[in-house]
Amino acid sequence: MSGWFARGAGLRQAVSAQRAGQQQAQALLDSVQQTLNEQRRQIALDIKRRVHAQLLTACASRASAHDASHYVASRQLPPPLLQDPGNPEYDRQRQAQIEIGADDQLRTEQARHDATRDAEMAVAHAMAMVRLETPSVVEEALALVRAARQHSIDPYVEARTAYLAAATEDLRRS
Repeated sequence: MSGWFARGAGLRQAVSAQRAGQQQAQALLDSVQQTLNEQRRQIALDIKRRVHAQLLTACASRASAHDASHYVASRQLPPPLLQDPGNPEYDRQRQAQIEIGADDQLRTEQARHDATRDAEMAVAHAMAMVRLETPSVVEEALALVRAARQHSIDPYVEARTAYLAAATEDLRRS
C-alpha cells in the first residue's frame, strides 16, 4: 500500500515539475517576444526618423538650388581691358568676353536645371517615403514642399517648423 502512495506522490511531483518547467519556458518565450517587439518598434522609429530627415534635406536642397544658381547667374562680366571701341584689340577682347559670358551663362543655366531637377527628384522620393511611413504628417510635408519651391525664406522656415513639430509628435506617439 505504501508503494501505491509513493507512486501517486511521484506522479504528482512529476506533474508539478512539468508544469513549473512549462511556466519557465513560457516566461522565457514571453521575455524573448517582448525583446523582439521592442526591437521592431525601435527599427520602425529609426525608419521614420530617416524619412523625416530625408524630406528635410531634400527640401533644403530644393530651396537652395534656386538661390545658388541665381547668385551665379547674377555675376557681371569684368570690364574689357581696353576701353577704345574702335581698336581691333578691344573688339577681339570684347568678343572673347561675350563668348566666355555666353558659355558661362549656358553652363550656369545647365547647372541650375540639373540642380533643380536633382532636388525635385529627391523631394519626390522623400515625399513618397513620408506617405508610406508617416501618413499622419503628410499635410505638413506637402506644405513644406510647396514652401521649398517658392524661393522665399519666411514661408519655408514656417513650414519647416510646423513639419518638425508634427514629425516630433508622430515619433512621440509611435
